[in-house]
Amino acid sequence: MDLKTYPLVGMRATRLSGLGRLLGRYSFRILLITSSFCRFFETSDLRERARVWAYHSKRLFDSRTEAVSLAAIQACVLLCTIAFGEGDMEMESLYGAQAIRMVQLKGLPVALSSSAIQRETEIRVWWTVWMLDNWASAGARIPRQLTVDPNFPAPMEERDFENLGHEGPALTMTTPSDTAEAGLHRYGLWAQMIPLTEVIAPINEIHELTVQNRLTDDQLFERVDQISYKLDSWKLNLPSSLHFTPEARKSYAATGHGRILAALHTGFHHFSQLLYYQFLQGSISNTAGNNPKIDEYARRCRQHAAELSDLLWIAKQTPGCECSWPMVGHLLAISSSVHLHSLLFDDNESNLGNAKHMLKQNFEMMIFLRQYWPSIDLSMSRLWTFHQACQQSMNTTFTMDHWMLQFLQRYTKPVGDRDASIFSDIGNPADSCSALPWTMVNHRDSNFSYDDSQQDQSDPSIGWRFLKSFI
Repeated sequence: MDLKTYPLVGMRATRLSGLGRLLGRYSFRILLITSSFCRFFETSDLRERARVWAYHSKRLFDSRTEAVSLAAIQACVLLCTIAFGEGDMEMESLYGAQAIRMVQLKGLPVALSSSAIQRETEIRVWWTVWMLDNWASAGARIPRQLTVDPNFPAPMEERDFENLGHEGPALTMTTPSDTAEAGLHRYGLWAQMIPLTEVIAPINEIHELTVQNRLTDDQLFERVDQISYKLDSWKLNLPSSLHFTPEARKSYAATGHGRILAALHTGFHHFSQLLYYQFLQGSISNTAGNNPKIDEYARRCRQHAAELSDLLWIAKQTPGCECSWPMVGHLLAISSSVHLHSLLFDDNESNLGNAKHMLKQNFEMMIFLRQYWPSIDLSMSRLWTFHQACQQSMNTTFTMDHWMLQFLQRYTKPVGDRDASIFSDIGNPADSCSALPWTMVNHRDSNFSYDDSQQDQSDPSIGWRFLKSFI
C-alpha cells in the first residue's frame, strides 16, 4: 500500500513536500496515513507501530486548534476507516458523523477555493464524505445527511489532478450530469463511482419495502428493472480503458491507481448482487415458474457474486491492484452466502465445483485480510451465523425478512439467531466472534495496543477448518 491508496481525500505523495511545514498543521493526517500503510509491511514491529501512531494521531486530532478545516475532514475519514478496521464501530460512526457535519459547516462543495489544487481537493473531499454518508447510512439504517445537486462539480481525471500546478487558476468544473450526458468517457475513476454509489439507497429501499410487504410483484419488478437499467447503462458506457482488463490493470497499477480501478468494479458487482439477492429464495420455490424474471434475477445474482469473487482474487494476485480495505470482508461474506445457495440448491456438477472453488478463494482472502484488520472477524462471524441458519432450515434462510436485512445491510453489527423474533444489537463484536470454530479472538483496548504476536492471523489452516464446515 502507498499514499495513493487515499487519493480522493487529497493527500497525494507528489504534494508532500516541505515536511517541516506540514508537520505543524497536518501532523495528525501524516500519522494517520503512516499508520494505515504500515499495517501492510511484513515487518511485525512496523505493523505494531500502526496502532501506536493511530492512537497518537487521535490525540493530536482531539487537541487541534482549528475545529473545522479541510485537514480535519480528511483526518475524520481516515480515523473512520481505521476505527472500522479495528472493529470499533461506534467510533467509526462518530468520526463519519463529524466528517459529514464539517463539510456542511465548511459550505462544501459550494464555497470553493480559487486555487486549482485546493479547489479540486475540496471537491474530492466532499465526494469522499458523500460516499461515506451513503455507505454508513445503509449500514446503520439511518437517513442520509448529504444530498447531491446536479450542478455540483465532479472529481476530475486522476492524472490531470496530479499534474495541476501549485499556482494555477481554477479550471472549468464538470458535473455528474455532464458526466452522464458525455457517456462517462471524459472523466476519471472517482467520477465513475458517483452513479454507482447513487444506487445504494434505492436498493436498500426495495429491500425494506419487500420486508414490509408494501410492494406488489409488478411494482417490485419495475423498481428492480429501473436500477438494473442504470447499472447496465453504466457498464455499457464505461470507456474500454476503464474495464478491468489485464492491460488496464497494468496501466493503472503503474500510476498508483490500480486499487481504485479494482474498487470501481468491486462496487458494480456488489451492488448488482444486492439488487438481485432476494430472488434467490424465489428461484427455489414451487412458484418460481410463474414468472421467468425470478429465475433470471437469481441467475444474475449468482453471476455477479461469482464475478466479484473472481475480481477480488485477481486483484489480490496483481501488485498495485490489491483490495485490502476492511469493507472487503463484508463483500466477501455476501458473495459467499450466494455461493452457499448454489451448493445447497444447484444440481449441476460444474456449478457445484465452481461454487466450492469460489468459497475456498473467498475464505483464503478473508483469512489473509484478518492479519491487517480485526473487523474481518465480524464479517466471518456473520457468515458463520448465516451458515448455521442454512443448517437449521435451508429452505427459508434466503427469505427477505428482517433477519436478512440485518445480514445484507447492517455490516457493522453481528447477526442474531435466524429463529429469534427480536434482534438485539451486540455492542462487542468479540461476543459474536466467540462462536467461530477457532480461538483467536483478541480483546482490544482503546489504545490499539494488544499483543497478538503469538498468533498467525493469516494461517490458511484456520480457513480450511472453517471452509470444511461449509462444504
